[in-house]
Amino acid sequence: MSFDRIEYAGLTFTDDEIVDGEAFGALSLTCDALEIGTFTVELYLTDPGAGAALAEFRRNAKLLYYHRDQLRGTYYVERVARTGKYTYEITANDALSLLDQSNHMGGIYTGQTVAQVAAEICNIPYLIQSKLAGIKLYGWLPIASRRSNLAQVLFAVGGVAKVDQNGVLRLETLWNGACSNIPESRVFWGDKVNYASDVTEVSVLEHQYIAGTEEIKLFEGATVDGDLIQFSEPAHGLTAEGFRILEQGANYARVSGGS
Repeated sequence: MSFDRIEYAGLTFTDDEIVDGEAFGALSLTCDALEIGTFTVELYLTDPGAGAALAEFRRNAKLLYYHRDQLRGTYYVERVARTGKYTYEITANDALSLLDQSNHMGGIYTGQTVAQVAAEICNIPYLIQSKLAGIKLYGWLPIASRRSNLAQVLFAVGGVAKVDQNGVLRLETLWNGACSNIPESRVFWGDKVNYASDVTEVSVLEHQYIAGTEEIKLFEGATVDGDLIQFSEPAHGLTAEGFRILEQGANYARVSGGS
């Protein structure tokens, strides 16, 4: 049985080919950022066929990492580099990276639930905890990456995003128990623990968005069919002359051709 195993693009690499590797993951307790987990591995390959297959990699192709025959992580390949005659390096990211590759159009929310907004944002498999799903959201989300807007939603409701070993995103609340207790006998030279002071005050700033009556010009010029016009701030009651509005939101309008 191999201690470590990597499966990618129909190829399997075991301890004999794996020279070195590192898996990194982080979880923000304040939910204000969703840090992407990474996986880097260095391989020593004498089979020219395996090397040629790596050279033809596809971005976001799935990579599975096993440790002692247990699936430890699902990643998506970002880069493959040949570092020597027989050595190759694969860099991959977890599922959160897929949310960074396209934008969410945002909008003004007036009581839509977390489940409804998460369905708009997430274009990858995900699960949502029942106690979060029904919470209503109020406020504005800009046009931003799906990862950025998901972070704002989770921050608003006190949720976090965790990536399971199989690559499924889990939206849930933080657990309030202790994960582990490291005894003094396991503290050695070179280890470091930073102690933070107690929180004495929390300041909360709230924004409210109300439909105004001021009329502003959002765009003037020529368009082709399907053009997307993005606004620097949310707007409502859109009208157009010279072309038609095909689709609209608080942050954008998709229009027909015209002038």
